[in-house]
Amino acid sequence: MKFHYVASQPNGKILEGDFEGQGPAEVLEFLASKGLRPVSLKTIKGIESAGRGFLASGINIGDKIFLTKYLALMLKVGTDLFKAIDILMSDLDKPAMKSFLGEVRSTLEKGQPFYTTFLKYPKYFSSVFVNLIKAQVGMRW
Repeated sequence: MKFHYVASQPNGKILEGDFEGQGPAEVLEFLASKGLRPVSLKTIKGIESAGRGFLASGINIGDKIFLTKYLALMLKVGTDLFKAIDILMSDLDKPAMKSFLGEVRSTLEKGQPFYTTFLKYPKYFSSVFVNLIKAQVGMRW
């Protein structure tokens, strides 16, 4: 079951993200383990549901350029990948991109490769784009 959460950090900053789990208790346990306090928790049936998904507002070429340019820059200067994703999520206004980055973060937290989430959305991320990410990440780590 997939959930969308809104939680606050000890410093008061609000975070949003998606979590795949058996039930709400597992999501709450995850949030507590990260030192987060839940504000909102909703069940989602997929990335297309509730008007939050890519199909509702789409991801355009400008979004992809912004994502790759600034993510690459932050990684180049030594920013941790999780921190870089958090920074991008806080800087973006577009719900589709925030949702996507939340899913990328969730995938990474589960120990899956960075490019895995991109593979799920061939309509927005071509195989060339995904393979470039794979090659670049493979060269760095």
